[in-house]
Amino acid sequence: MITGNDIYVAPTGGLTDNGPYEFTLSGDSSFHKILNLSRLFGEFHLVDATSGELIDKTVDVSFVNNIGHSWISSIELFFNDKNVIDQSTQSYAYKSFIENCLSYSNHKKETDFSGSYWVNDDDNFEKFKRSESNALDKRRKLLEGENFNKGYFAVNLNIDAFKSPIYLFPGINIKLKIHKAKDDFFLMSDGKLAVFRIKKLNMRFRLIQAQESFVNQAKAVGLGTTSPAFIPFTQTKIRSYLCVKEVSSFNWTNCIRGVIPHQVIVAFVDHQAYTGNYQKNPFAFKNFGVQKINLKVNGQSYPATPYNVDFDNGDFMDIYDDMLRSIGFSEINESAGISKSEFREHKFFAIFGKYFRVLIKEFSIG
Repeated sequence: MITGNDIYVAPTGGLTDNGPYEFTLSGDSSFHKILNLSRLFGEFHLVDATSGELIDKTVDVSFVNNIGHSWISSIELFFNDKNVIDQSTQSYAYKSFIENCLSYSNHKKETDFSGSYWVNDDDNFEKFKRSESNALDKRRKLLEGENFNKGYFAVNLNIDAFKSPIYLFPGINIKLKIHKAKDDFFLMSDGKLAVFRIKKLNMRFRLIQAQESFVNQAKAVGLGTTSPAFIPFTQTKIRSYLCVKEVSSFNWTNCIRGVIPHQVIVAFVDHQAYTGNYQKNPFAFKNFGVQKINLKVNGQSYPATPYNVDFDNGDFMDIYDDMLRSIGFSEINESAGISKSEFREHKFFAIFGKYFRVLIKEFSIG
């Protein structure tokens, strides 16, 4: 690298109450783009639904965890007008929450993720009033002003292509379109007591001028012109399935087709919370009385004997321990911050991962 600089891009067309918010960055310059250093900066206000004025501190309104990401419903990313993000579900908020919750230590979430207002839910995760939940009250009081009604966030967008450290070559135009979720998905209150308003929004992109030898080497092999340029990144896909109430068992057939994933995470959430309800926490991943769960790949069960769990009597240590091992925190001096009681009550993630690593090795050998 010879030199580099940051460029700030405002939404084309300005800000509207409900979006979408579109950002474009031309590929005309000779600069390379480092996508994993991109950041979204924003300011939001909590305003009265009728008057549009900033709400008073006495108004009992707060918001769900990770609000710097959770206000986003979905994101579209285009490289030269080609969409490079799976748009099968409006699930950005869930992707961001689950990845942040399971990928980083508790210490990092409580410090580095303060820019997205990360505050873990407590035992009162099902409450929607600040007076009944310390987590809701703490999040609201993190806002600025004597009435706690203005917030500022800085986030690294949880989209797959933005996790790649590879330099994006000149000549590639970037278009990013952010869709806002409904307020009843991420605001917590007894009905519609406030409105979430985006007041400022900017994308920061990191540009660098590469050394001439690096550029000449790329030109010599026709990279990006006569030869295709490959940008590796880990892809995440989210699938949703509606479970009918009071059904004792169900099979989700063909939930994954094609390439065997590195890991599969299964979680359950209340349907009203998933679709949006001011009184429901969308990140309360409860166990819903699950007794057995397993995954089948080409007819073969993983684990060989399905997990048999009894949450009421505390017999679920095998699936809890496998969760810790799958996310990589079982043998290091760090913690993902998911205790046994939290796993049972509101962070139940059934993770199937260690079996697939064996499968992938077998297939690569064969």
